[in-house]
Amino acid sequence: MINFILAWRFKAEIYKNLGRFEEALTCIEKVIELGGKNSASWMLKGEILENLGKLKEALKAYYVALELNKNLKFLYKKVGYLELTQGNYNEAIKYLGEYLNNYKDVEGKYYLALAYEKTKDYKKALDLYSEVIEELENKKINEVILTNSLIRKAKLLEILGKLEEALELYNKALN
Repeated sequence: MINFILAWRFKAEIYKNLGRFEEALTCIEKVIELGGKNSASWMLKGEILENLGKLKEALKAYYVALELNKNLKFLYKKVGYLELTQGNYNEAIKYLGEYLNNYKDVEGKYYLALAYEKTKDYKKALDLYSEVIEELENKKINEVILTNSLIRKAKLLEILGKLEEALELYNKALN
């Protein structure tokens, strides 16, 4: 039986890598049905569902993976991001915060800043946007995150009535 499970799993991975997500989903569901209920299978199911745009289902699969293996700290970023997209900002903060306790990741900081912004905790959002900007300024990587961070920080400063500072950041974003 284990050989069949592995064959179905490898087939699911190949279909996923080929971008044939419906077929990949069928295969990984067969793996789980046959007893391949491990964190890796549930994580793969989450990735496939995410690629299919089924974000709520992907999130559920990732939660099962985390239940099966609490040490998958890298998965907290995906869970946090998906919670953010679903409007569950406090859950996003929880998982992204835990992720950032274990990894240095500018993209994770950006997502956490977004979550804080959505909960109207502007102080924490501003601090995180500042960290992201500081880390990325003068580098030719993650320019989209840098630009978005400049714009979002400027908008928060504008909300807080700090118009001159906001203008400065809008100008930086436009350069």
